[in-house]
Amino acid sequence: MKRFLFIIPLFLLSLLLYTIEPSRNSSQTIKNDFESQNSYVGNKNRNISTGYKIYVDFNPDKKLLTVEEKIIWKNLTEYSTDEIQFHLYANAFSNNETELGKKFGFDESERTKILIHSLAVNGIVSQFEYFQPEVYNPHDSTVARINLDKPVLPGDSVLIDIEYELIIPRGRLRFGYAAGREFYFIAQWFPKLGVFKDGHWICSQYHPYTEFYSDFANYDVIINLPTDYIVGSTGQLINVVISDSIKSWTYSAKNVIDFAWTASPEFYVQTKKYKSNFGKDIEVNFLIQPENKNLIDRKFKAAFNTVEYLEKYIGEFPYSQITLVDAPRTANIGGMEYPTIITYFTPLFSPIETQRPESTIIHEIVHQYFYAAVSSNEVYEAWLDEGLATYLEAKILSEYYGNPILYFRFIDYYPIYGISFLSFREIPLIYSLKAFEFEHSSYALSSYYLNNEIGSIRDTSYALPNRLSYLVNAYSKPYLIVQVLENYLGKDEILEIISEYYNKYKFSLVTADDFLNVLKNYENLDLEWFIANFINGSKKFDYKISSIAKEESTYKIFVERLEGGIAPTEIAVYSEVDTTYIEWDGTDRWKIFNIESEHKIIAAEVDPFRKNILDINYANNSYTVEPKYWASLSIAIRWFFWVQNSLLIFGSVG
Repeated sequence: MKRFLFIIPLFLLSLLLYTIEPSRNSSQTIKNDFESQNSYVGNKNRNISTGYKIYVDFNPDKKLLTVEEKIIWKNLTEYSTDEIQFHLYANAFSNNETELGKKFGFDESERTKILIHSLAVNGIVSQFEYFQPEVYNPHDSTVARINLDKPVLPGDSVLIDIEYELIIPRGRLRFGYAAGREFYFIAQWFPKLGVFKDGHWICSQYHPYTEFYSDFANYDVIINLPTDYIVGSTGQLINVVISDSIKSWTYSAKNVIDFAWTASPEFYVQTKKYKSNFGKDIEVNFLIQPENKNLIDRKFKAAFNTVEYLEKYIGEFPYSQITLVDAPRTANIGGMEYPTIITYFTPLFSPIETQRPESTIIHEIVHQYFYAAVSSNEVYEAWLDEGLATYLEAKILSEYYGNPILYFRFIDYYPIYGISFLSFREIPLIYSLKAFEFEHSSYALSSYYLNNEIGSIRDTSYALPNRLSYLVNAYSKPYLIVQVLENYLGKDEILEIISEYYNKYKFSLVTADDFLNVLKNYENLDLEWFIANFINGSKKFDYKISSIAKEESTYKIFVERLEGGIAPTEIAVYSEVDTTYIEWDGTDRWKIFNIESEHKIIAAEVDPFRKNILDINYANNSYTVEPKYWASLSIAIRWFFWVQNSLLIFGSVG
């Protein structure tokens, strides 16, 4: 009762903070001359085919972007093309019949569309032809092409000029403004080229659950907005020029796959330098909501810890700066990664034991390695970056913070350490109040158990049937698979594999085959069984000790493989005086092991070290010759106690 009385004033405080709204200021924008020369350059790993010059006026009063965009694309392949394809991701918010809109639904304040005023190719007026490369939907205009009068030959270049307007919607799905706040996050906001590879364009629609894919490019961007606004962006800030009531921010980003930015007059800005192990200073910029200033030290520590770990085990941080944006609750932005800029959300109550927002900050910084620098197609192979990011997030959290404490949130805000067994409208009814530690893999395992057979991680990501199957096959299962590989090979070995993959393909577009080739060639190990069963396959794993029978001095241990998944394993045989381990390749559907022993065997266990954490039923992994019932009886008594209490509670209602 004392705990409950303590929670009530905290809940009232959260409602008060929820309703506080800062005032808005009016402003007016002006326009300067825009330089159109091409500035794209190559890099030590690959040539850059695309250069963007974008000039944007931002009017907060109208929530309007007025944009001039110039693109120079050079065909660096050996193939010709008679069309150029574009992503127009913002058009996914134009109606509720787009592929995105059908799943999420947008009200009027959340809708927008890129309004094209002019389009020219090499100075000749042109137009977009909208089409759907994967899922036919005439209401979906997130992909378009320009049909060219003559093909672009290998080595030729094309200049594309686009003028357009874009209304910034209320925040949904990582794009928009925060209701009641002067905060804007601008992502997937400009027409962006697809990837031209092997003679064809890869340019996917904006699908409901998947993310994005584009080629490395160079960006020069000028953002004009009122002088009281602070900007954070992809790339490096080149200069800031003030003219009357307008401030022009010029950014340059070289060799990046996307460009995103944020603006707000409310940001509390803090910058520190991280001394890299590779002899450079990394500028770490935090743009923080004023109400979250008290957590700034924790946030810097999380960022520094992450870079320190990644540079120690994986490789050099790929950029010279990173900006971390604290998104307000009403922005609906959450955690998301872009080159050199990430977003995260700070819960209203964030004790360190919850490891929030640390876990999100860590995860998104890891994406600077896997997504931004080593870039895969998130529409088709989402697991390739999300799985590695989730695995490394868990390693970093374990290294610096230990295991998290299990908690539930009262009224969705205040964290309470313990387990909630039953709740009503986010109010816990049956719960246990105790600080339970748990493994980082527990969250991933819980979702995996809900979807342990629908699809493999190699299945096309956008085509997975529902959100759960996508989350499991993009995040949970690939993380668990990498953890299984660590359990078999060792932590140092798997980090060495990931490091080799990163350093070999940094600033390159990759596919799953590139990662698997690194895996196959690692110290000439035969990992084909692992690739076939864990990565390419979708079969479940379940090994069972069915019985132990004694015939004179021989014990017969009967082991079964109940599901289709195959993994080599060990069997521990426990006697009164020692333990014997037997190796088994795990391929047979069943096998009887004959054990000669002078001592009484009391139990046996398959996979005693829990190497294969994808086994769906650990309860049948062991068998005891003489069963003991006291443990089960103790649990049953506790369970019936909680059931009885719940019946009493609900029986008294009304």
